[in-house]
Amino acid sequence: GDDIEGSLQVGSFTAGVSTANADVRRAVVKSIGRGQFRLTRIGQIRAYVLDLPEQRFLLWFPSDGRSYDLLVTRSAFDQADRLLAAVVANQRTGSTTATPTPRPTSAPTGGTGDTGVPVPDPRLGAPE
Repeated sequence: GDDIEGSLQVGSFTAGVSTANADVRRAVVKSIGRGQFRLTRIGQIRAYVLDLPEQRFLLWFPSDGRSYDLLVTRSAFDQADRLLAAVVANQRTGSTTATPTPRPTSAPTGGTGDTGVPVPDPRLGAPE
C-alpha cells in the first residue's frame, strides 16, 4: 500500500567523536527516548530497542563508531526487526539478505515476531 510504516535516520559524528567510547553511546541513547532503550540482539546485530504504544525505535551503532542508524516504525508494523537487519546487511555488504516480506494480515503484530535472520548461538559468540 501507500502507507508510511516508518523512517530511517542515519547520523554521523564529527571527527574525534566515536561510539567506541561507551559515554558517547550512552549519551546518544539517553538523548533519544529518555534513555529507556533495552539492548537486545536482532539476528547477529546488537541493537537498542524502545517500544512505545504507537512507535517502535531501533537504534544501531556500526562497529566503525562514526555513525548510527535510527529506525522508527509504527508499532503495528511487524517487520521492523527484519527491516533493520536488511539495512545493516546492506551497509555491511551492499546486499539485502534480510529483505522484509509481507505477512498475512492475520499475523500477530508488535515487531517481536520472527525476523527471518538466524540467531547466533551465544556459546560461540557472534559478530557485532
